[in-house]
Amino acid sequence: MASYLLRRILLAIPLLLGISTIVFVILHLAPGDPTALYINPDVDVEIQDSIRHNLGLDQPLHLQYVRWLGSFLTGRFGHSLTQHRPVADILASALPNTVVLSLASLVIMFVAGVAVGTVSAIRRGTFTDHTTTLVSLFFYSVPTFWLALMLILLFSELLPILPAAQAVSVDHASLSLWGRIVDRFRHLILPSLALGLGGAAGIARFARGSMLDVLGQDYIRTARAKGLPERSVIWKHALRNALIPVITLLGLYLPFLFSGAVLVETVFSWPGMGRVIVTAILQRDYPVVMANTFLFGVMVILGNLLADVLYCLVDPRIRYAARRA
Repeated sequence: MASYLLRRILLAIPLLLGISTIVFVILHLAPGDPTALYINPDVDVEIQDSIRHNLGLDQPLHLQYVRWLGSFLTGRFGHSLTQHRPVADILASALPNTVVLSLASLVIMFVAGVAVGTVSAIRRGTFTDHTTTLVSLFFYSVPTFWLALMLILLFSELLPILPAAQAVSVDHASLSLWGRIVDRFRHLILPSLALGLGGAAGIARFARGSMLDVLGQDYIRTARAKGLPERSVIWKHALRNALIPVITLLGLYLPFLFSGAVLVETVFSWPGMGRVIVTAILQRDYPVVMANTFLFGVMVILGNLLADVLYCLVDPRIRYAARRA
């Protein structure tokens, strides 16, 4: 198992380099100049050229890439062109917020999705099944940003019970420890719901189909014929096997979470990587965009590795095959 994971990690290195190279070339070929955002156009051309030289923007494209790659290997990711501070410091303040939001959304997606899908499969053809299918289809179809705006309208305007922006309140530092925890949790509810409900609806539909397939297997009929309680048949025998294909969605939904976080963090003014990369793209801040893209790629690869590990834990046959490999 360890050798299998090591091979997967080694194979991810050229993939990440390829992604970073493509993004680097596309960013630099796009029209626009980062210095145009904060340099007065009436300034002498010599001064503009001097600023571009100090930032290294007058060098050939391949030399700029080599310089960025060197800063990446040292873990600093270079300096921001607009904020004039190390990119690593910018990411250090934004990454934890995005990770917290993504993990909370992931819990909502899989817990709610598997629960709704299981109940829908058990009550197949009933009013409960039709209702959950209709609700799942609705949340699966609506855009993430529209759902975020509707949640703000409902729970922050019509029923002002939850905050609509930022990760903490203005008086967060003056609260007690428990008060800070509650305040953080209240700010997390709406963004995580906006980001997780769409994925939960998709997982619910997938879990329903997987559960229906498992409930029709011979070993389920055998378990019922042996007189096992229905609860034991469902939760101990059927659900564990139905989760095997659902777990593979973990790696597929991580890119969905991080791409959706860009919109959700913008709508909720959440201080995470989504807002950072949107601002950096608008400002042509190449080092920040490159670092964010690289980290997004790392998260996607880690998600696929996590899906493989969970797959092996759930299915002993795959665990044996991975050990032999």
